[in-house]
Amino acid sequence: AKARAAAASHTGALVGDHGAMLTNVANAGVLVAETLDEVIDVSELLTHYPDVPSKGPAVLTASGAFVALINDASETLGLEFPALTPDTMAKLRAALPAFGTPSNPLDVTAGVAPGNNVLLTKALLDDPNIGSLYISYPIAGPKGVTVIGEFVKGMEGNTKPVLVVALRSEEHTSELQSRQYLVC
Repeated sequence: AKARAAAASHTGALVGDHGAMLTNVANAGVLVAETLDEVIDVSELLTHYPDVPSKGPAVLTASGAFVALINDASETLGLEFPALTPDTMAKLRAALPAFGTPSNPLDVTAGVAPGNNVLLTKALLDDPNIGSLYISYPIAGPKGVTVIGEFVKGMEGNTKPVLVVALRSEEHTSELQSRQYLVC
């Protein structure tokens, strides 16, 4: 009886049903990291961007398949991508190839003209409906340095969080990292 009473006053007595806990914290708006990798990723994001954006993200990629995957994943997570303003849509339309479709997530296509990633990046970051930008782009080989330069130029003056996930080599990401952008 004494052991039971001692255990009841210990923090171990707070342990309960994991599913009930997840429901309660989710209803309170708490983000739950399920793995150590998630804890590290979220910690790194919050270190770089302690003021979490209140508006949703934009996604920029050169892959229509990635757009499909991110739309499926966002549906599972309950993540909604904000609608882009008509002004942003017009800027995207002007910078995309004729066969490109302005949207969020945005597939800039493999046919994006040199230099237009600057305009596309800036247009998304300048949109008042967008709180952050996620870029998933192949940045490898000699063209990688040019593409990074375009993204960096499009980010100039921006204060919104930007996360770049790229197929790349280390030397191609130093420019982004030197400007405090998070590169994975």
